[in-house]
Amino acid sequence: MIPKRMILISLILILFISFFGSFIYMLNRQPQKPLGINTPKNSFVFSWKKVSHGISEAEVVRIASSNFGRPAFYAGTSKAIYKSTTGMSSYLASLYLEGSQKQVNDFYVDVLDRAIYAATDSGLYVSLDEGERWEKIYFVKESREEKCYCVLASGSLILLGTSQGLFVSDKNKISWKQFDGYFENKSIFDLLSDQKFIYAVLESDVYRLQSNFERIEKVFSISSQEMDTDDLSGSLADRKVIRSVTIAEGNPSIIWVVSAQGIFYSEDFSKNWKCVPHESLSLDLIMSSIYAHDAFFIAGQKGVYVLQDNGWRPIYQGSEATRFNHLSADAQGNVYAATDTGIFKLLAQNKDSDQSMPITSPVNGDEYFLDEPSIRDVQRASIQYAQVDPEKIKTWQTQVQKKAWLPEFSIGMGGDKNRTTSDNIYGSYTGGGQSYIGPDDKTFYNNFGWDVSLSWDLSDLIWNSEQTSIDSRSKLMTELREDILNEVTRLYFERRRLQYEILGNDNGYSDVDIEKKMRLEELTALIDALTGGTFSQEIERKASYKL
Repeated sequence: MIPKRMILISLILILFISFFGSFIYMLNRQPQKPLGINTPKNSFVFSWKKVSHGISEAEVVRIASSNFGRPAFYAGTSKAIYKSTTGMSSYLASLYLEGSQKQVNDFYVDVLDRAIYAATDSGLYVSLDEGERWEKIYFVKESREEKCYCVLASGSLILLGTSQGLFVSDKNKISWKQFDGYFENKSIFDLLSDQKFIYAVLESDVYRLQSNFERIEKVFSISSQEMDTDDLSGSLADRKVIRSVTIAEGNPSIIWVVSAQGIFYSEDFSKNWKCVPHESLSLDLIMSSIYAHDAFFIAGQKGVYVLQDNGWRPIYQGSEATRFNHLSADAQGNVYAATDTGIFKLLAQNKDSDQSMPITSPVNGDEYFLDEPSIRDVQRASIQYAQVDPEKIKTWQTQVQKKAWLPEFSIGMGGDKNRTTSDNIYGSYTGGGQSYIGPDDKTFYNNFGWDVSLSWDLSDLIWNSEQTSIDSRSKLMTELREDILNEVTRLYFERRRLQYEILGNDNGYSDVDIEKKMRLEELTALIDALTGGTFSQEIERKASYKL
């Protein structure tokens, strides 16, 4: 028989050991980061500065840089390749592309051989003298096989991703061979390399290749079946599921994949993947990504975003562009963007070393702009000029409803005119041979009639088939109106921001406070654009009610 005292002591020891073990576990437990990596301290303020002049086409689709003794930049458009060496902002045409399809899809700078490769819709070009002369080294008879999406140089080999598969050639003796197996007759949209592997990006898969091609394995895949059928109307390059793949500069074990279904990253050379929250980002519109300034950037048809403080922050200041086609970095780590309005350089200002002027007067320069129209006036003017006023749709809908009460009206008329004549011979004498010709027999007809009919389709009172057409037009008009308002709002405040900067030099305004004021006004204007001005009107109404 065990004494009760011993049982009590045993229970106390068990409770103490359990409590102590839980305490030790809590001490050793490491807090889990929300995103794992690339959530840098919010110490930088980013903005854009335009650095392109001399490019004939408004839109630049690709950009790259080289530093073979002196820095040089290469810009690719839908028609040509441009090169800049003087101040990195003045460009001259280096190569005009041939054929009906001419867009530049990718650049690759081969530091080992001091060569520049350009993958285009019309084949692959190479320059061995820093863009002075170009030679076409890949061309086929069929134009559909000629489209080159990406290029990569690895050792003594050139890898070319085309719409019909992966092709490989020796640098010293150009002779292309198709890489059979996994990539045959499949579009290769991107090729990347790090210290150990080569990555081939397909429409919905990512493959990892050993440098000697002895081993190939699929390291990432996402189903293209989940894509919305509405997205299938564009080209293959536009409706690919994997939008961009990036290897972190300086740490090749970190790989980012931006897809239409989510953003993923791996910290162990693509062995394990984790998902990054993307909130309300339109991932199917993303076109490029880059790792720079210890942060991850994505760019697309709605602007550029940086992953900062566990969230995505837009970078809008300094650029009037809306479509960002490509992000690239030079040897010094500076980031450049190829956009629909030219090339922009990303400026990063450290908040901790803010050297803005102290405030000597309040940030209020509104009295300088009394003679200028307000943003709401400009928005209304742009809507009227483009004829996308929402009242237009309401008028159509009202007219369709009234149409049901109006009958179908038809009127008809007919007439018939006729005339007949005849000459009759009668009254002959048999003996004397005489005969008489009778008078002409003439008959006239002149008939005329008309009719009127009215008809109603009472079913139109409940539903009119033309309403479907109006709904479709309304959707297109709404999208067009939003694009116009976003563009005019961006331009308006970019102009006003520049005005404040000029005033700030004379009045000692703080750059930070000016930016906050401009951003607040810009956001208010954007909300007004989406609500027809109701947002500001409601604020004014409630403010007057308090008074």
